[in-house]
Amino acid sequence: MRTKPLLPPSMSIPCSKAESITVDTDFTLRAVEGWLELGCPQAALEELGDRKDSDEPKVLWYRVQIARDLGQGIEAVRLGTRLTAREPGDPAGWLLLASVCVASAHHPDWAIRALKTGLIYQPGNIDLLEALICLVQEKDSTSMEEATPGRR
Repeated sequence: MRTKPLLPPSMSIPCSKAESITVDTDFTLRAVEGWLELGCPQAALEELGDRKDSDEPKVLWYRVQIARDLGQGIEAVRLGTRLTAREPGDPAGWLLLASVCVASAHHPDWAIRALKTGLIYQPGNIDLLEALICLVQEKDSTSMEEATPGRR
């Protein structure tokens, strides 16, 4: 049995400061992330259990990725739209939505619209601007290739 305090009195933390310390203890979401990293989206979805229909931004973030990885492009876009509606000031959500618009649903115009909307909430955000420029350039080069006969 310990008789001495863990910290000397001069180093003790006042209760008011100790109460403000927060630790991410959401082990479910950590497990979901692990399943996704392992390439097991179905296991990640099952891990969410009852929370899979939640509108919590963190849950929506993972649901977008799960839908994308399961090949459910339109569902990924729908969930990404819910995520950005809940957290419009988070550029990461707009970038994720744009990526699923292009990769999963094959709609670069939707992605461009998503990035432009994200810039309304985060004007001058370099990540959103860079992604928008890349998409517009890619779209323009694809349009030029399609318009030039005999070119491949």
